[in-house]
Amino acid sequence: MVSNMSSKKMYYILTVGILAILIAGLASATNIGHSGGADPDRGISIEGIEFNIPNGYMKNESKSIVNQSNSSENMTYVLNQETYVNVAGEEIVITVLKFDDYDVDSQMLYRICQGADEKKIMGYPGYMTGNENFAQFAYAYDNRGVSIQAPNEKVINQVLVPEDA
Repeated sequence: MVSNMSSKKMYYILTVGILAILIAGLASATNIGHSGGADPDRGISIEGIEFNIPNGYMKNESKSIVNQSNSSENMTYVLNQETYVNVAGEEIVITVLKFDDYDVDSQMLYRICQGADEKKIMGYPGYMTGNENFAQFAYAYDNRGVSIQAPNEKVINQVLVPEDA
């Protein structure tokens, strides 16, 4: 059983990690048009989680993070992130965060995302933040924290794969 002090440290580190992801997403651009439904030719997998990349977006290798191990105090986690950009410079940033010593579940996500709007998108319960320039949806999936940052919620709907929900 984790002590109360260790729990506080864990939540602090999770909060810092999610905030870092949210802050990184602030550089996103404005709206794009709907490019249609799921495209099997545009599917990707990050840590076994499936996503669809809308037409017109290409992977930006220079912004990819693969299995980056990080630690803070007694917490260790692995960060995987892929960024996709279109010709207008609008980005989709998909982040998967897995902690070594504990699971990200709905209760932990609730604590991390306090202040964000609770929302269910394509069957995924999670939390939405954003403004007129970007939207970010964070949810727990298979004991990991997942974040999708995009120009708007419509693009996030295109990225999510409903079969995984």
